[in-house]
Amino acid sequence: MAAGYAGTYLPSALTENYKNASKKLVWQWFFPEKTSTLLPDIQEYRRYHLHETHVQKAIKQAVQKSQILK
Repeated sequence: MAAGYAGTYLPSALTENYKNASKKLVWQWFFPEKTSTLLPDIQEYRRYHLHETHVQKAIKQAVQKSQILK
């Protein structure tokens, strides 16, 4: 947000009903994408969430690195 992004991506119904919702802390992703995406219809950059597989891979790597066995 401090870098000038328009907030997070929300479904269009939410965006229409709540104009500033994409900038509210409650709607921000806990695991945001590293890059932002340009929404061509409104010419704003917004962030999506990380795909669940990215989090799963990071946890798997951490477990392997720590050598914790089941």
